[in-house]
Amino acid sequence: MKEDDILRKAVKRFGNDLQVNQAIQEMAELIAELTKSIQKDSMDNISSILEEMADVEITQKQLKIVFENYSRVFKEHYKQKMERLEGLVK
Repeated sequence: MKEDDILRKAVKRFGNDLQVNQAIQEMAELIAELTKSIQKDSMDNISSILEEMADVEITQKQLKIVFENYSRVFKEHYKQKMERLEGLVK
């Protein structure tokens, strides 16, 4: 099964609200692992960080499906953010 099909089936099966809540949980777990790393000034938890990054990426892709009716607005925001970042790194 293709990645997009898996993601769409998950959204359909579990519903928008549950997937949004799941994304929030996964982001919180990534924040917690990154905070641990900064507080300890160590990358001892790199495996946990990478695992949470994978979870966040998956749920972020599901959020794009949940909010796909607003993809034009998302793309506009994304473009503006990238242009701003480009200006900062020039």
